[in-house]
Amino acid sequence: MTAAPHLFQPLKLRGLETRNRVVISPMCQYSAHEGHIDDWHLVHLGRFAIGGAGIVFTEATAVQKRGRITHGCPGLWADSQIPGHALVAQFALRNGAIPAIQLGHAGRKGGMQRPWFGNGPLDQTDTKRGDMPWTPVDHPPYQSPRIGPSHTNCQKPRLTNLSMIMRLLRVAPSPLAIRLPRFTALMVISCIAFFLPSLINAPIDMAVICLDV
Repeated sequence: MTAAPHLFQPLKLRGLETRNRVVISPMCQYSAHEGHIDDWHLVHLGRFAIGGAGIVFTEATAVQKRGRITHGCPGLWADSQIPGHALVAQFALRNGAIPAIQLGHAGRKGGMQRPWFGNGPLDQTDTKRGDMPWTPVDHPPYQSPRIGPSHTNCQKPRLTNLSMIMRLLRVAPSPLAIRLPRFTALMVISCIAFFLPSLINAPIDMAVICLDV
């Protein structure tokens, strides 16, 4: 019998084994409500699990309310947000996929409009529809050479200090908060202009996958 193409063969990653090597990357939907995901996300992500993907990633999930890109970004800074993530993760598991979550903090890219509202900084128009603006944060020097022209429409961020960073660490999701929804893989997003590369002064974009969280 002819072996299956490499793409459709199982892959062992530490204590995990995927049914194949198809990975659904995080895709921003901007459809959460106060960080809570709902049926939209269940249908959007669940169809990939039903379709046979090996690993299904949720979209970028903010570890702090201020760390969202837009008002429509999912979060995991409050216990009330856990059940929605759990619903998606457990559905993926029941249908043979490994549920994975992408965590991040938008840094200076926070406080933006949803794409269909302009994709610029939140303004008075957004306030009228109930999307209140906030000031994003970044670690000095935020004028990094890695920040290209595509990020020039971001708001000027409030620069962090040590006490602000320690406060962020205290409110970040605990391992239990990530584990409760039954996610079995984790990605930390660290692309250009996000908060983490500013802290570590990384010269390149970076995404780290930690398995068996």
